[in-house]
Amino acid sequence: MKLFKKFLIITSIFWTLPAMAYQTVAMDFPGNWYKIRYVNNENDAIVQFVRRGYNEETWQESVVFHTYKWSKNRNMSAQSLMYYLLRDVGKKNPTMKTTYLRLDPEETLTSWCTSATKTAPAQCELLRTTQSFEGALSMHYINKNPQNYNAVKQDWIERMSKARVYQSYFRLDRILNKSMTFEL
Repeated sequence: MKLFKKFLIITSIFWTLPAMAYQTVAMDFPGNWYKIRYVNNENDAIVQFVRRGYNEETWQESVVFHTYKWSKNRNMSAQSLMYYLLRDVGKKNPTMKTTYLRLDPEETLTSWCTSATKTAPAQCELLRTTQSFEGALSMHYINKNPQNYNAVKQDWIERMSKARVYQSYFRLDRILNKSMTFEL
């Protein structure tokens, strides 16, 4: 059971004609993280994790998974989703500097940082977008301390790159830690 605590299992339910299947993302987290936010509706699902000892107001590092269910109807690629998300950040903080680490229609990996402005704090983010059964999916590692981000960036690039999205007919969330699972 201890091995499973290292893995984040994000389970999404969808119906197929003959049986029920679940979309899952597995990712190795360093240290002790817990879920602070979960939203699931007809358009999207979001879950946010922070390190133990922090909360919604005090966190310095966060991991967010977001499924955009509406993107499937629009045939939105992972690359289009990435540009959509970056445009939104750029509007809020024009100091954003972006580095594209992987740019494919089905999969992207991007790093960006912003400087503090009068209306927005400094922060850095590693953003991975990918295609999934439910639509486009984004994975975010967010760090409010740019110096710390630079120190841990390579580790998080490897963790985010190794995160796997797959379909399963077996519900791992029935046997795993409920605080590390959710249905999309």
